[in-house]
Formats: sequence, C-alpha cells, structure tokens
Amino acid sequence: MNEPKYKIGNIVILNSGGPNMTINTVNENLEENKYVFNGTYECLWFDNFTIKKETFYEQTISKVEHNT
Repeated sequence: MNEPKYKIGNIVILNSGGPNMTINTVNENLEENKYVFNGTYECLWFDNFTIKKETFYEQTISKVEHNT
C-alpha cells in the first residue's frame, strides 16, 4: 500500500457530502514485521452533541481546505 495522503488531525469530508470529520487514526496492518498503511482512516464527527466514529477508505474522502 502507498503512504497515507492524510494525517491525524486533518479535517476531511466524504466525497458524497456530509459533515466535516477529523482523522483520528491512520489504520495500519502488520506485514512482514512492519506496520503498513492499509488504505483506511478512522474519522470522528459530531451529530448534534453525540460524537460519531467510522472507518473510511482514502478514496472516499477529501481534505477540507480552510480559508483564513
């Protein structure tokens, strides 16, 4: 697998839309005695006052660019 495109703390959104989410974990698998990015991220977001968590493939999310 390639190197991860995003890092912990990045703000992303599903390509199909939805709330902004924060990358919480860059998921890895142990292969041949080393950890390798497996192509997925665990993301967190709020639904009203409830925190939600789900795993998404890299191809399904995009980084949110903040204008400051």
